[in-house]
Amino acid sequence: MNVHAPSRSRAALLLISLLILLLAACGRTEQPTPSSAADATPPAATTPAAPAPTAASSAPYVLRLESAVVSSLDPACLQPAEALSLRAAPFPAGGLQPGVSHLFCAVPAEGVVTFTLIAPDGRERSFARQSEEGVADLNLRLGPEDGPGLYQLRAGDADAQAQIDFTVQAPAGPFLTLLEDPLPPDPSLLRVAIGGLPAGGAARFALYNLGASQEMGEGVQVSEAAVLISTNLPADDTGRADVELDVADLPAGPYLLVLLPQGLDLGDPPTLRLPDQEPLIALANIARTALAAAPETTSPAEAAPPPADQPLVPPADLLPPAPVAAAAGGGFPESLSVDLPAASLPLCQPAAQPALQLWPSAGQIGDWWLGCLRGFAAAESVQITVKLANGQTTTLAPTTRDDGTALFRWYATPGEGVGVYTAVAAAASGAQAEISWQIGEASRPRVLVFPHEYASGQAGEISLSGFPERGVVQLGLYRLAAEGPAALVKRWQLQVNRWGAYNGAFTEVTDQQPGQFLIIAQGAASGAAGSASGAYTFGGIDVAASAIEFFSFNAPLDPRYEVYTLYAGRGEGSLIAAVEPTPVTDDTPPAEAPLATPAAPLATPAAPPADSLTLTEDVSAPPTCPGATAGEPTFCILPTTLPRGAFVALLAHDFPPNTAINVTVTPPRGAAVPLRSARADANGYADFYWYTLNTEPLGEYKVAMRGGGQTLNGVFTVVAPTQPLVLAQPRTAPLGMPVVVSVNGFTPNEPLILTRYRRTAVENGQLTLVKVDSVELRTGGIGGGQRLFATTGAASGDLFLVTVQRPGQAEVLAQAVYSIDEPLFLRYPFAWGQNYQEGQ
Repeated sequence: MNVHAPSRSRAALLLISLLILLLAACGRTEQPTPSSAADATPPAATTPAAPAPTAASSAPYVLRLESAVVSSLDPACLQPAEALSLRAAPFPAGGLQPGVSHLFCAVPAEGVVTFTLIAPDGRERSFARQSEEGVADLNLRLGPEDGPGLYQLRAGDADAQAQIDFTVQAPAGPFLTLLEDPLPPDPSLLRVAIGGLPAGGAARFALYNLGASQEMGEGVQVSEAAVLISTNLPADDTGRADVELDVADLPAGPYLLVLLPQGLDLGDPPTLRLPDQEPLIALANIARTALAAAPETTSPAEAAPPPADQPLVPPADLLPPAPVAAAAGGGFPESLSVDLPAASLPLCQPAAQPALQLWPSAGQIGDWWLGCLRGFAAAESVQITVKLANGQTTTLAPTTRDDGTALFRWYATPGEGVGVYTAVAAAASGAQAEISWQIGEASRPRVLVFPHEYASGQAGEISLSGFPERGVVQLGLYRLAAEGPAALVKRWQLQVNRWGAYNGAFTEVTDQQPGQFLIIAQGAASGAAGSASGAYTFGGIDVAASAIEFFSFNAPLDPRYEVYTLYAGRGEGSLIAAVEPTPVTDDTPPAEAPLATPAAPLATPAAPPADSLTLTEDVSAPPTCPGATAGEPTFCILPTTLPRGAFVALLAHDFPPNTAINVTVTPPRGAAVPLRSARADANGYADFYWYTLNTEPLGEYKVAMRGGGQTLNGVFTVVAPTQPLVLAQPRTAPLGMPVVVSVNGFTPNEPLILTRYRRTAVENGQLTLVKVDSVELRTGGIGGGQRLFATTGAASGDLFLVTVQRPGQAEVLAQAVYSIDEPLFLRYPFAWGQNYQEGQ
């Protein structure tokens, strides 16, 4: 399914690490493309190189997190009890400290248990927790508002209550906590409470993208994190320094929040350790449910929605044929042919009345569904409450686009029950819609990867269903080529349980390069409906297999593969979308099935990118604010209006050297984002940049610049691009920090070729650049896309040029530059079309 965490075995809980204990439950949500947030770079596809030892006066670009494997549930929680009992892990001498997690459990417990924390002054806070296998647990982490004294914790369900008393002591040092833990789906803000600092002191705060953990032996797990945002926070006279982070555009996955007090030595390589330094660390797992974006429109579509009973499926010749029983699986060949027709998923059309749709309307465990929310207000947060067949509920929280629609996906994984599922969508405006669909037992083997667009640092899962009990399933991972056969890159095996199912973490792809992939599963079938040999042939794939699955890694998934997995093997009657009826009047014209025009597959260009290029050297001086008087401290914003796909320069010049300059940017409908801390250089100059990647919202951005007694409160406006653009963020990258390249201004679902060139020589004012690589990129729903490039193989001072072409065409449509540790200011501003030194 879409958001809730898989069930846990209580015995296994004794072996998981403290790192996992602190993470909120991972949601099954698709991951949108990373987005810019101030002078920071989104998560990298490769791990940057670690810098030299770092003191706490700055945040390292790469940080190691070492966590000791400890018991996450006290053994007492696993002991039976006749009446409701509240238990806890042993308390430390002197009592609990703010910023340190402590685990409580209520046993025996059924359904939802409410924990109530009562402070010495009588203040109460409540936490609702779902019981699992007779145990409801609460991982309590106290914050700055929890002063020393005697506390009570009560636990109660519908029939009984229990209580435990404990002491809280004053904090031993600086600490931080999340004010919302666990986070709700699709959070727009991370609110962090920081305490224990010296009165009037300061500490550095940083947000990191957290990578997957690896077992290092001797009960230790190690993860690496890449910095996204770093800022210096001053404390008030109570030692508190809270912060709010705008994370609306950050992709799903785990993030590390770190407090770095003055004097903290992180070592070489920079490392924090759990549980020793737990007060300085918080982990946030962001789940996303809104997955797709439609082309931007200024008004609702004029065409009326299709009638409620209209089949919303691809043309018959594009529907995948049902699997056919085969003689045997035949193992995994080193290469195989995959020949599927180009196809697109149904579109989510605007509607006059609130409605929910699902494609298809029925299926089995191991299938997935595409959902459409329509007829709601623009940019409206809608809560979808889903009741599972087993009686449990979960929620999704998509936000509609400008046309009042939103897409979501539902994945039916083992253990979630078969029967009728019901979803109710409700908005604050009062608009509501409801839909039901049927999920049955797997009648044949299935393999399901969540999410279909898998990304580095994301908590992916793989599920098996419909296999014989306790059997071993062989799996093969194939890389799909734009042309030619798919190549086998990995084999492994999984054992299913007594229900013929498996659900667990999917890590076999994390060492692969970005691309499109196919999984072949081979194992015996279960049930009378299955093939006797457990093998089938799937149309367009020339190998016999029990089940197949397509997904992508660090790249958009070709729609043809999603169409295949959405419809393959579904019964004919299930292909009609289940829709809440929408009134259709006599003057409503008939509408065709809302299918996007199939996009051609990416192909090697007939006119390949050139092997080398020349570029006129730009040696212009750092820019200054137009109309400024020499010697007078000045702030300015260049430009004040720009297309999405360009960058804004925020300049400060003619200040006394070493003047501290602070800058914040507030996006539309977002919270203020502090940019990196800076001081004016020896010439009194400082510059900051905001990059409008393809995922940045359009509209007005507020800017506040302060320093040296001067203040600027201004705005810049981001508008839709009218021509192809490419942007590198950051334009000046520290060695080891990845660079994100964003394209904008293209048509949706368009194939493109990105080519990188590196400067090799400078002679008579001309740069010679030699081709480094070419990669394929397909744009998303609003004609933009992103690609991450590592800088670990570069050298300080290197200059790179990125060009964009269409496959088969020699014309360079847009180009951009970035450098390694070499300031570029406004040099080489390709595709801007403006001269900012002349008063623009």
